[in-house]
Amino acid sequence: MSVYLHHKSWVTVSEELEESDTVIVPLGSMEAHGAHKPVGCCYLLAEAASRDVAERTGVPVTPVIPFGTSPPYKHFPGTITVSMETLSRYVYEACESLVKAGFKKIIFFSAHGGNNLP
Repeated sequence: MSVYLHHKSWVTVSEELEESDTVIVPLGSMEAHGAHKPVGCCYLLAEAASRDVAERTGVPVTPVIPFGTSPPYKHFPGTITVSMETLSRYVYEACESLVKAGFKKIIFFSAHGGNNLP
């Protein structure tokens, strides 16, 4: 069975919520990391680490929130940055949906230092 929440039907999610009310939400970014690393490095790390934890614990993991706050790197091609206000609102509304679905514990895994939400 997949650990990814987005691979499950709503019926399966509902059934699994009876066993555990925890979910992992990875946060990444798209920014320059030098000429030798992909701009999605933080995204890829958040996805891989969250998947590893999910596989070890059975806690489902959502898709990565791909964009973060990266103002210092906004002039580099491939960087996609959003304001802290936009990121905070997006994460808040995603959490509202998860709570409404029945999740009570939401674990954030951020692989990007700029995503320190208030």
